[in-house]
Amino acid sequence: MAFLTELGLVRSTRLPQGWMNSPSIFQCIMGKVHYRQIYYEVQPFLDDCGIKGFKDRYDDVKIASSIRKFIFEHAQIFRQFMYNI
Repeated sequence: MAFLTELGLVRSTRLPQGWMNSPSIFQCIMGKVHYRQIYYEVQPFLDDCGIKGFKDRYDDVKIASSIRKFIFEHAQIFRQFMYNI
């Protein structure tokens, strides 16, 4: 949504809180942006997005000095999620 003012066109970059359709607008936008990750890695819900973790901990296998494999893979999913925004 944009507003025409004396200074020019002003567009909101945040989700307006308190509006009746805000959650549905958010769901629609998240569905368009993250359609590849939904159901597999990301679950958008109302005004938040849950990023799924792994069910297997790989027996706490370390891939670096203090980083475990399941944490590294979860960080990669989060990185991809943030890249799409």
